[in-house]
Amino acid sequence: MAEELFWGGPSREPYPPLTTDLTTEVAVIGGGIAGASTAWELAQSGRDVVLLERDRVGHGVTGRSAGKVSVLQGDRFSRLEQSQGARVATMYAESQLLAMQHLTEIVNTLHIDCALEHRPGFLFAEGADELDLLTAEVTAARRTGINVQQSLESGLPFPVAGVACLDNQIEFDPLAYTEALTEDLVRAGGSAFEKTEVVGLHQGTPHAVTTAAGRRVYADHVVVATQFPVFDRALLFPRLHPRREFVLTGDAGDLDLLGTYISVGSEVRSARTAGRAGQRHLVVTGTPFPPGLNRAADRLAELREWADSRFASPRWTTSWAAQDYETPDRLPFIGPLHPFSKRLWVATGFGGWGIGNGVLAGIMLRDLVEGREPAYDSIFHTRRIAPVSEAKSLALGSTRLARHWIGARVRARICGADHPAEIGPGEAAYLRGGGVWAAYRDPDGDAHVVSAACTHHGCLVCFNDVETTWECPCHGSRFSVDGDVLQGPATAPLEPHPTLHESDSTSGSGLR
Repeated sequence: MAEELFWGGPSREPYPPLTTDLTTEVAVIGGGIAGASTAWELAQSGRDVVLLERDRVGHGVTGRSAGKVSVLQGDRFSRLEQSQGARVATMYAESQLLAMQHLTEIVNTLHIDCALEHRPGFLFAEGADELDLLTAEVTAARRTGINVQQSLESGLPFPVAGVACLDNQIEFDPLAYTEALTEDLVRAGGSAFEKTEVVGLHQGTPHAVTTAAGRRVYADHVVVATQFPVFDRALLFPRLHPRREFVLTGDAGDLDLLGTYISVGSEVRSARTAGRAGQRHLVVTGTPFPPGLNRAADRLAELREWADSRFASPRWTTSWAAQDYETPDRLPFIGPLHPFSKRLWVATGFGGWGIGNGVLAGIMLRDLVEGREPAYDSIFHTRRIAPVSEAKSLALGSTRLARHWIGARVRARICGADHPAEIGPGEAAYLRGGGVWAAYRDPDGDAHVVSAACTHHGCLVCFNDVETTWECPCHGSRFSVDGDVLQGPATAPLEPHPTLHESDSTSGSGLR
């Protein structure tokens, strides 16, 4: 199956990279839906805005999402009500409804061709042992004022034990939407720069943002919308936990699901049908896993086996994985970058629901830059502390850091290979000697050897055997087999091995 972007609006010329120093009112770092929404909102308020994107606008996590926005988010409301009370659950529900309404208004106002449809959202319990979870979630959702209705008919082509439904949820093409926002931002006088990686931030009056090419953007306000903050000073690192989730798409044939579906229970699955290129496609997601899981292929196989057995074995054409971050209390962080920052802002920790919360972040960050207190600030503010969940999060983060910083090095030295020639084609392993090195031998026999220490905080990267990437299990940075940064928070590539040369290879054309 090809690994490519499933979504996408009309083709366009790339925005140029930044080649000169600039001065602006607001610099937004990150061109996903959160960054593009924030930049667009501020441009609509009359602000001079510069949007900086490491790769291409919308082509990261946004372009790899399942393209749905729903208030029904698994067991979200029952968990929030249990841990933080009915008031917080209600405010979260209201914030999600606001985001959906705002997204719809923008699509209609700008006449964006993003295949937006309003369709029902469904929660389902596949087994009888999950019925109590479904009932608890429906009850909690109703207490927030959401009119969730339990139903006898699911519209799914396989039996389920129970189902609940909420009308008027959203399905759309998130990449086409994000690109259209950016185009309108530029029309309004803002600027967008692609292939422009930000590697530094100096706080001052004004702030100075530095790119990998040595250019600087001076700005009164800086918004960090890079999914995971790329600057350590945010003090959010131990409070964010990365996860990846696979997506499968295939020809839906005659199947057209009634809306979006998401299961309750520990193994969350979701499904919907989507229109693309004149035909309907089945989009299935699930099997979350931490970055750096050595057997990611097993998790993809689990998802495919589940989907094959329930949707009459569709012809799968595309697969990919998307990454997001969970916060200790399962609510995003939207607000000041760190407790003492002035005019530095961040949006992160969307927990798998980044499309709606990205739109919401645009609204809230616009208000913060404009000097207004946003609606729902009390539940999303970065300075909030939930003592019990924060303690668990810090303990989990410390354990994970120790396991992958110290424990992985010990295992690598015991179990690692001595030379790339010991690694079979299409396989990866650690190499010992002069540190720990990450080695991958491609199907042609060429070996690619780079430092195994993530350039962010030094945890050892692990190999993803589905996406052929090295991934940091501590904070989610991702690298190509040649060490190039694919996803932050790391901004520097993995160091290539200094002494291994082509003559050291015993097969293929050599080492790289």
